[in-house]
Amino acid sequence: MRKPAILFASLVILLVVFGVSIFGQEKYTPKPNEEIYGTWVNEETNQKTVKNPDGSFANYFPASYSKPFQGGKSEIFKKWTDSEGSVYYNTFDTLAFGSYSMDKTQCLWKVSKSGTVLETIWVGVSEFRPDKFPSTLDTKSGNYFIYYRAKE
Repeated sequence: MRKPAILFASLVILLVVFGVSIFGQEKYTPKPNEEIYGTWVNEETNQKTVKNPDGSFANYFPASYSKPFQGGKSEIFKKWTDSEGSVYYNTFDTLAFGSYSMDKTQCLWKVSKSGTVLETIWVGVSEFRPDKFPSTLDTKSGNYFIYYRAKE
């Protein structure tokens, strides 16, 4: 009778330790002045994205339009800085309106050290999972975009 209890307790401890190491990453708590926030434009592709501190975002095409064609909510999951001073973000994004409404994406974002260039790549997902973020910014991918901070 004692062996099953010890075996069960050992199994529970193993699952807790394993689960924390795989899934236990703490979600990042964004600050009101994150480098990613603001208005970003690509004049070559005539696109604009606006990322707000409340987690909302809006995408515009053409960039000059006052009404976005797409938007939703973005949740910053992780933030880090590389050795060159660029800031990276992993975000979970849900499109609330526009094309592909209610689709979920996981994104990798890079803000240059100067804070003037924003690069991103996304993957569509059915459910958010920490292991599904893009790992690199593949500039040849159709899901890669580059923007420049709009001048005020």
